[in-house]
Amino acid sequence: MDAGGVAGKKTIAAEALLQGRMNYYPDTSNLEGNIGFNLPNVRFGLRGQLGQAFYYRTYFNLENGFDLKCAYLGYFYSDAFRIQAGLMKPVQSQDYFISTGSTDFIFRSRAGEMLVHSYEAGIAAEGDIGRFYYFSGFFSGNGNLPERKQHYLIGRLQYSVGSFLPGELTLGVQGSHGNSEGVTSGSTGPVIWGKRSIYGADFRLEGDRILLAGEYMSGLLDTDNVKVNPERINGFYLTSGYYILEKTMVLGRFQVWRQREAGLGGQRLTFGINQSLAGIFRFQLNYDIHDPDPGDTIHGFSALLQMKF
Repeated sequence: MDAGGVAGKKTIAAEALLQGRMNYYPDTSNLEGNIGFNLPNVRFGLRGQLGQAFYYRTYFNLENGFDLKCAYLGYFYSDAFRIQAGLMKPVQSQDYFISTGSTDFIFRSRAGEMLVHSYEAGIAAEGDIGRFYYFSGFFSGNGNLPERKQHYLIGRLQYSVGSFLPGELTLGVQGSHGNSEGVTSGSTGPVIWGKRSIYGADFRLEGDRILLAGEYMSGLLDTDNVKVNPERINGFYLTSGYYILEKTMVLGRFQVWRQREAGLGGQRLTFGINQSLAGIFRFQLNYDIHDPDPGDTIHGFSALLQMKF
């Protein structure tokens, strides 16, 4: 995992992510985006090292005013123990700790969108011990909102199998629990009025030409629209990809999700093309076949062009 820095001399580096996206989804109540063009990310940041052991990162988005995404200071004791405090991307769901500029598809998984915050404020420790990687954090549970005297615990344990068939295989389990009253669950889920508990498991196999990945997530949430029984949100996805050319990957993803108490859910099949362009540029094209429950089948597509350095 990226610790943001390692022991060494004082350094500083700039980073940027610029994305332009086109969406064509006739029914915006069931698919992300709308019909038209937008700039989902205009991000800039700085990262580097301070002396022999400290590292830092700041990252913000200017797409709709100033939006601070992360700002933390870390201490590198060894490969087995690193600690950082501030606003950061928690290492929980496999689909969500992949950086925004490196995702397999233009949109992240629906279960993840309804359960996981992209960034949390708090303190976390992580490390690599042999083939094992661990992450453990104590957060406010409000995403990047101000502290509200709440607590939220997040943990992940991952094992790298190493060479497996045609690639490198990693297996992971994760869980979180705590209070998150008054905030939206994930980015598109219901508003939470009490506690939330989430757990899941995932795998990822990457080789020179192939990609296989999958994840299951389930969450039990006290929500504002269902106050008799906690809302159960769960779902899974399976992804496969293959490089047909050196810089051209074709992908497919099948995913299913469900909100038990609300009686909502669906399944979606997505076909994609990821094309690396000259150095820092990348192009993605996705086509979705979406079966909402309830509702009729909807077709839509999206395209994204990005510059990242």
